[in-house]
Amino acid sequence: MAWLCRGIILLLGLLSQTDYVQACDDDCKDDLIQKFQNLLESQLDSKMEQIVMKIESKFETLVEDKLENILDTKLNLKMDQISNTLTTNQNAISSDLQSVKEHIVSYSHSLDELNTSNVFMTSQLIEHLAKDKETDNAPSSQNISNVNDSLNELKTLAKKSNVILTELMEDCKGPSNTTTQQLNDILESTEEMDQNGMKA
Repeated sequence: MAWLCRGIILLLGLLSQTDYVQACDDDCKDDLIQKFQNLLESQLDSKMEQIVMKIESKFETLVEDKLENILDTKLNLKMDQISNTLTTNQNAISSDLQSVKEHIVSYSHSLDELNTSNVFMTSQLIEHLAKDKETDNAPSSQNISNVNDSLNELKTLAKKSNVILTELMEDCKGPSNTTTQQLNDILESTEEMDQNGMKA
């Protein structure tokens, strides 16, 4: 670029000399000036293209680095969230399973007690019915009352057994789906992050 400027100055110096002015008319001068001007513009365009290419290259590299850092940071955060969620829900699941085990033991004891009571009440009912059968007379009002009481007790025991069995079945279904739902939410937000990163 420096030699081009020096050439232009030299050209102007030559054009200012009397002998050269006499040898070259105005059209000749304009033609020379136009040629130098075209050469200068060509050099300037080339330099500008090189500068623009360098700027674009550096800008693309900078944007890629920044975008990669942002995505890495978000990905690490999401991985931490997933890890924390798994740990939290693993502890919750362990606690739920332990609670289920305790309930099963408790219900087992309750069923044993109910079974014992059921056997006793059944034997009492059979005894009352046997007393009425041994006599030719109609059952006494006391025996009828005893039989009704025994039947009512058996009905109550049956209801309690059904309640215990229902609760036991509910507990045996296991923990809730909290873990699956939370993981799905995290994965959905991760997919949105990826899509936003690709758009950026």
